[in-house]
Amino acid sequence: MNFFNQSLGVSTVTFLINKNEKIGSVSKRLKEKNLVFSSQFFEYAAQYKKLDKKIKYGEFDLTDNMSIIDILKKVTTNQALSYQVVIRNCMTNWEIIDLFKKKKFLINDLEGVELNEGAFAPDTYSVGFHTKSTHLMQIMQDQQTKILNDVWSKRKKETPVRNELELLILASIIEKEAATTAEMPVISSVFINRLNIGMRLQSDPTVIYGIDFGNIENRKTLTKNDLKVESAFNTYRNFGLPPSPICNPSRSAIAAALNPLDTNYLYFVLTKSGEHGFSETFEEHKRKVSLWRKFQSK
Repeated sequence: MNFFNQSLGVSTVTFLINKNEKIGSVSKRLKEKNLVFSSQFFEYAAQYKKLDKKIKYGEFDLTDNMSIIDILKKVTTNQALSYQVVIRNCMTNWEIIDLFKKKKFLINDLEGVELNEGAFAPDTYSVGFHTKSTHLMQIMQDQQTKILNDVWSKRKKETPVRNELELLILASIIEKEAATTAEMPVISSVFINRLNIGMRLQSDPTVIYGIDFGNIENRKTLTKNDLKVESAFNTYRNFGLPPSPICNPSRSAIAAALNPLDTNYLYFVLTKSGEHGFSETFEEHKRKVSLWRKFQSK
């Protein structure tokens, strides 16, 4: 990358230093970019300052008015450019891998690596040039583990959620179902109430995940026939939680799974406001479903 700052009359170059690149190669390319007046003098200055063995790799923004000493200071300290990777709440592993493939600053080394759905914390991560995808995934996993440990240590003893895996599973369903973060504790109460009385969860997102396993390129609109499909993720046919999370849930969803609102709700349906209406009885729920269908038909 090369651009010109007209207000300052300074040319800026994004200069890449490759991993394990020798100083001779670096100095030669600096001269070719007109960033130093002499490659030999750059090498001499680096050796004199004992910085020739301390050059970092990555991308650096350098200007043509920087002195050799300024350049040496920059490329031997942690001033390499960083890049942001945004992991949205409840992305699936398939979506994360697809995102990583599009990031040219990441090294794609995930081929053949098995990843557990739900194990990676959504957040914005800053990484350097040519960070390994597996390294970033490990950072994301460590963060999710810390969140889990923190939330799990504050759990209520009466929760039907028996372990941290079940916590991740329930949190992922809550996040997929909730229209807003504020709704999560209410949605959580519905599923907790159903688990407590042995009622099926009947969650559409679990059925969808059982069909495409998070591959949104294959995602389609759910049909009534899909609700009859034999699948461990079909919570219309099976009792209890599905065998794994259906996405990578956020801290808010994980906290909501162990801190449901105290309600008697067993049902919910989307309303014209874009949020959900909640009901304690099936009769009340049917009336709200009818209103929603009338609204959709207009």
